[in-house]
Amino acid sequence: MSIISAVDEEQQIIHVKTNTQTTDEEFGRNMCELMSVISKFHNPKMLIEYAGFTGEERQLMNRVRTFNLETIKCLKKLAFFSVCELGGFHETLEYCRNRNIPCRNFSDIEHAREWLGAE
Repeated sequence: MSIISAVDEEQQIIHVKTNTQTTDEEFGRNMCELMSVISKFHNPKMLIEYAGFTGEERQLMNRVRTFNLETIKCLKKLAFFSVCELGGFHETLEYCRNRNIPCRNFSDIEHAREWLGAE
């Protein structure tokens, strides 16, 4: 199952869903696909729909670091949509702030999309 839920090419927004059923191996393969999509855009933005993680803390932190190192440094904006606690993604929010990448957490997915689409 791909972690990429949708791609809005006009607004250059990539919608990613975290999936508690995805193995680390599947997640790694999906990161290659994700980087390919990001590289097609000159102003890529990402919406991460956070469903929460089950499993070990180590798995969560490895995924957070993968998002940080492989993805976020290429983005112009990042939004999280979550109705639950963000868990390990607080590190990601701090990572963005330290690199002047606009990043916000939303509890309403439509507000997140509007914010990402605004220039």
